[in-house]
Amino acid sequence: MSERVAASPVPAAGFEPRFRGTMRSDGDLGPIEERYGRRLMRLIDPDSDEASALLDAGRVELVGPDGAPLGATPLEQAYLELERRLRDRLAQMDEELDSEFRALSDCLDRVRDRERRCGRRAG
Repeated sequence: MSERVAASPVPAAGFEPRFRGTMRSDGDLGPIEERYGRRLMRLIDPDSDEASALLDAGRVELVGPDGAPLGATPLEQAYLELERRLRDRLAQMDEELDSEFRALSDCLDRVRDRERRCGRRAG
């Protein structure tokens, strides 16, 4: 009879944690996932000091609201890229005819506000 070995919650030596966070279209950052391989170890509050340190160090792989990667860049840079993407999308719309235009404009305003607050925090 073979013995069963319980899976250890502690990652094996040599594995580096990966951190991933998803940004919504309004610039709000969801919980940051800490993973070892495919295993989700924990979720980190994006407003915590630990999350701020990881984000400032560029250790969090950020994903935009459309699923497109924003890269492992500091949060302020991610806001700039998200703002650029929203501006590009708005430029392709007809303000009078597109019902999504106003919603995206509001999102852009919120992203700019978050970007300003992030700049003050970093400075």
